[in-house]
Amino acid sequence: MSSVAVVVVAYGAREDLLRCLESTEGAGEVVVVDNAQEVDLPPAVEAARPGSEVLRMEENVGFAAACNAGATATQSDHVMFLNPDAMLAAGAIERLAAFLDEHPDVACVGPRLLHPDGSLQTSAYRFPTVFTEAVRLTGLGRLVPRRLLRKTPGIRSVAPSSGHFDPHDEARPADFITGACMLVRRSAFDAIEGFDETYFLYYEEIDLCRRLAAAGQATWLCPDAGATHRIGASSDTARRLVWEARHRSRIRYFDRHGGDVAAASIRLLTGTRVALGVLFDPLRIVVGRPRAGWDRRARVLRDCVIGAGERQRPS
Repeated sequence: MSSVAVVVVAYGAREDLLRCLESTEGAGEVVVVDNAQEVDLPPAVEAARPGSEVLRMEENVGFAAACNAGATATQSDHVMFLNPDAMLAAGAIERLAAFLDEHPDVACVGPRLLHPDGSLQTSAYRFPTVFTEAVRLTGLGRLVPRRLLRKTPGIRSVAPSSGHFDPHDEARPADFITGACMLVRRSAFDAIEGFDETYFLYYEEIDLCRRLAAAGQATWLCPDAGATHRIGASSDTARRLVWEARHRSRIRYFDRHGGDVAAASIRLLTGTRVALGVLFDPLRIVVGRPRAGWDRRARVLRDCVIGAGERQRPS
């Protein structure tokens, strides 16, 4: 079996991180990239996973840049990017590595993810479109009974590889898999120069899989390997930063991959959503829980008008 390095980007959520590290048996190298500058983190990491390395960033450089730094600090054949709020099932690393070894045309593979309550967490999707992002931005997606539809006979033929409606119980190609847990062939990762560091948070794994696909390298779901993922453990500590990063990364992704019409449509949809949020936010401001400060709103709206050209550096 090829060697595997695990890279975990940490930003708070220490208890989750330590449980995550305990599940990485099977990895030859483990690197924790500390984006929160926690001075007492190394001893805790060493206790949870002896032999791990802590790579301390001088500032919060974002997820993509931290992943690249972690990958650069390792030498294994494959690199697993693992969220600190995820826990690998026994044998997951070995099964995913074996999958890449057996499929030389596949560069990225992910396991079947579960929520902590044991229910399915969908993770393998088609690339986003203006329609899917409109459904997300308007909240209409919450009205769709996804769990019920997954159990509907014939749903695979109606919505092939759609992600949300697929039970994720068969190995299959996907346009992209979520970044909670993804194993990437190092040679393919290096050939496209890793994650695009102009994304601060969100959409960077979609961009990565899209560039891999453009280079002729496939992405697959491998349900023989499993992991549990508690969504948002790190983002819970920085909700306003996350709010800004999600909107700006969406604009950046469509500016780069969507074409002129799609990019303009996403800017319009995002700008409208943010503007409406301002109108309905007074009550949150009164009780001290606004979704985002005016500076964050301004940066998102600026991107809606002129695009997302420079590297994101939310504070």
